[in-house]
Amino acid sequence: NSKFFTYFFNNLDYRIKFFVEKIIFNNLSPNSLLIDIGAGQCQYKDYFISAGHKYFAQDYIKYNEKIDFISDACCIPVHAAVFDAVISLQVLEHLREPAYYLNECYRILKPEGKVFLSANMAYKIHMPPNDYFRFTEFGLKHLAERSGFKVTYIEKHGGVFQVLSKTFLFSIQSIKKFSPFLFFIAVLVLTLPLAIITFICTLLDFLDKDKIMTLNYAVCLKK
Repeated sequence: NSKFFTYFFNNLDYRIKFFVEKIIFNNLSPNSLLIDIGAGQCQYKDYFISAGHKYFAQDYIKYNEKIDFISDACCIPVHAAVFDAVISLQVLEHLREPAYYLNECYRILKPEGKVFLSANMAYKIHMPPNDYFRFTEFGLKHLAERSGFKVTYIEKHGGVFQVLSKTFLFSIQSIKKFSPFLFFIAVLVLTLPLAIITFICTLLDFLDKDKIMTLNYAVCLKK
């Protein structure tokens, strides 16, 4: 079962998908006009269109023909108060000016419009050099409120056990740069132990009630 596998062995992806399919979907008005900022490969486009929403995609380069707006995320070439909702998944940490970005989201949203975003806290550097920040829930709330938004939902994606599981994985990946041969040996020897550790960490994650060390946050904001 792919859902079972994703939940136990790629829990962060599972939680982001849950955020899209349950939280975002259930908080959208019918026939909403959406913009997916930092859309990349537009992996959720068909999902939203099939639900009757109008979907537009933005990114700073044209990954494919599905990208409608090629621009800086802080300066999108649309009029004010156009969209019902902004979707922004794993984008905020890659922006040099996250506060300006949230101001831009506020500008392009209609009154009562919503932002659905997710962002890293405890995670490795990725997509260098365009990886600038990590966020706490308090930092996200501060940025949102300073731009005029109200935070209506915030969820932590995993606790200390999920962070521990990812750290084991990243430590093995780090060997590759040092020695591809040692990395190959590590993969052969440690794949099964790492799978067991990942499975156990996912099972134990419920024990961490406070989750003061989390991989990621999912947040809903309202204009």
